[in-house]
Amino acid sequence: MKAKRVLALTAASALSISLLAGCGGSDSSGAASSSAESADASSDNAQTESGELVEAGSDVSGDIIVGGWPSGDDAFEAAMAGFNEKYPNINVELQFTDTTAHHQNLQTALAAGSGAPDVAMVEGAYVAQYRNSAALADLNQFGAQNLKDDFVSFKWDQCISDDGSAIRLIPWDVGPTTIFYRTDIFEKAGLPTDPEEVDEYLSTWDGVLKAAEAVHALSNNNWFIADGSYLYQLLFQNRDYYDEDLNLKLERDGDIDCLNTIIKMRQEGLDMNVDMWSTEAYAAYADGSIACVPNGCWFGGFLKTDIDPDGAGHWAVANLPAGIGAKNWGGVPSL
Repeated sequence: MKAKRVLALTAASALSISLLAGCGGSDSSGAASSSAESADASSDNAQTESGELVEAGSDVSGDIIVGGWPSGDDAFEAAMAGFNEKYPNINVELQFTDTTAHHQNLQTALAAGSGAPDVAMVEGAYVAQYRNSAALADLNQFGAQNLKDDFVSFKWDQCISDDGSAIRLIPWDVGPTTIFYRTDIFEKAGLPTDPEEVDEYLSTWDGVLKAAEAVHALSNNNWFIADGSYLYQLLFQNRDYYDEDLNLKLERDGDIDCLNTIIKMRQEGLDMNVDMWSTEAYAAYADGSIACVPNGCWFGGFLKTDIDPDGAGHWAVANLPAGIGAKNWGGVPSL
């Protein structure tokens, strides 16, 4: 019996499961679906396409292709031991490429009707493109609705089709946003390094500016942040720029102070003025040229495995500065 659609109901962000004929190299019309977690919350079984349960360890065999980008490979590889123990005759092939290429290839394959992986990671920004797609399986047929209470409501709701009838994606995580900072650079700059003390120091925009000035005073090749504009983007993430009459409104607490701080950062060269995802920024995180990175909590994994694998002990985490409210960054789906 060939394995097909569902490898797991978790993924690095969300899993979208292709219904394309022959996808993942399966050439059997009698394909079965398998899951690392049961479609039924109380069972460890897989399901055939007819809905028949197949017990773990039964004669289920075949190949599954999982597509995504490198941030998910370690997670999938870590899950393989448990999956292979239950389904020893199912071979899982991981195909990972960069994020942009992955999503472009996935869209092309879905439109063409062939070539898509059986399971695909989908980044939060792209979820709206997929949750209504008839090319993807409705995971309700595998009992996905039983998992609803395992997720925060806003993440779950993003996975549901607009008409409320289908679930084509399963979220993996949420991304509470924080500031990652280099304790060694903060110490050299005469700044506090304890997270609670850092929270207090950065609790106002004046404090943020003073910290940025202290870091840049170390040398012309030391910057507080890759791109200061990310700070006002975070501040305005859940604020409207205009009122109901379309008048620009910047009178709320922190609006003008934030913008003035970012302008001064740029004018005085306190931010590196590069995209935070660029090769230049990654190198600067690793060598300490950039002292702070505002990002989702998952960014810690990037630091450990890809960006700064030798940086143990150099990084700590504090709350977002200057009263910026709680934010979600990344995870899938995300807003």
